[in-house]
Amino acid sequence: MLAPEIAVATSAATFGKKGTPTVAQDLQGLRFVISVPTPLHVVEAPREATPVTATRSRWERTLIRGVRISDAIVVAIAIAVAHVVRYMVLPVHPEAVLLRGPSFVQISITLYVGWMIALAVFRTRDPKVLDSGTKQYQAVARATFTLFAWIAILGLLLKWHPSRGFLAMSFTLGLSLLFLERRVWRTWVL
Repeated sequence: MLAPEIAVATSAATFGKKGTPTVAQDLQGLRFVISVPTPLHVVEAPREATPVTATRSRWERTLIRGVRISDAIVVAIAIAVAHVVRYMVLPVHPEAVLLRGPSFVQISITLYVGWMIALAVFRTRDPKVLDSGTKQYQAVARATFTLFAWIAILGLLLKWHPSRGFLAMSFTLGLSLLFLERRVWRTWVL
């Protein structure tokens, strides 16, 4: 392979005061002449995926599936406990039953579906999030806070009044259980 010939020419008049050139003078005096083009060196990509990558992606899929299932179980337990405590153990005013709007069971089911969607939208099960320390907990907290904020806003706009006690219990129990579940997963994985 031939090395390219580069000729650099500078003039003696390009120096400013005290014998040091200015940037403009330095650039004006340079002239590059390339006589032979340099061929490119092409590196081919490996033809087969390495077994480590295939194993890791399978392992990540298994981990994500396990976290998704445990998220569903934890959220269902939190909502079920809050539902039972609020609507079956604590007294319910007869006026609350007669109010227009969704029933207690519909609110619980909607909260469950919304929570699972929020956890998915905020990418709380992404391998990069699962692998980083506090980002995992921040993503779960952000998804939960956003969901309950939207429930509060929609409750005001649509003028239906879900039980604040039910929402408070499901929020605190659900977020605590989700944090505990993620801690168990981190302990098991690491």
